[in-house]
Amino acid sequence: MPREIMIVCHGQAYNTVQPDGRREVRDASNPPLTPLGEAQAARAVKVVRAFDPQHVIISPFLRVAQTALAYLKPAAAEGRFDVRLSEFFIFDALESFNGVDARYYAELLGSALPVLNELTRRNIFPAMPESEEALKNRVAELSQEWLRKPDWDRLVFYGHGATVLGLIENLTPELTGRVPEPAHCSITQLVQTPSGAWAPSLLADVVHLAGLSENVTTSTGVAPR
Repeated sequence: MPREIMIVCHGQAYNTVQPDGRREVRDASNPPLTPLGEAQAARAVKVVRAFDPQHVIISPFLRVAQTALAYLKPAAAEGRFDVRLSEFFIFDALESFNGVDARYYAELLGSALPVLNELTRRNIFPAMPESEEALKNRVAELSQEWLRKPDWDRLVFYGHGATVLGLIENLTPELTGRVPEPAHCSITQLVQTPSGAWAPSLLADVVHLAGLSENVTTSTGVAPR
């Protein structure tokens, strides 16, 4: 059986949509999903469930954790955070980011996504401003580390627009510059060929989001991040 990797972008969140009072935004540098983002995450569950991953690797940012939790909680599965999937540290809102709030995460996420104490420290996250090369390097390090592990056939990464794109281009370098901008809750699925190369069976796919009011960009026209 060939190895397969699924890469999921988070749902719409209050980093690209103005807070509207429908969800609490405690930290503007690490906001939650919008109601639409929650609906998008719920739509992605069916695709991830059918994929049946053995490991689920997740950005520590709240919007990504909530997107992953939509799958993890009903599946009684566990995920793990990896700081290398974090947001691209170039956005002004991240100037005030000081790590995650472990107590708040425990309230929202429960036991499916335990928060390591190190994630509460700002210094383990990328420095501002982060270069594109630095982002590509951390994503490449993450993907290559998992490729060396022998204990999986199906793996899921949940990330942001930039880290999703970085993973796809690291694993399929021939597609660099030709991958569609990952939309909110878009899904990419890569299959390892007999030669060891990776080929997409889904590429930034949004078919599972049909009927929702947004399936390409956010309501502000800003690509997911």
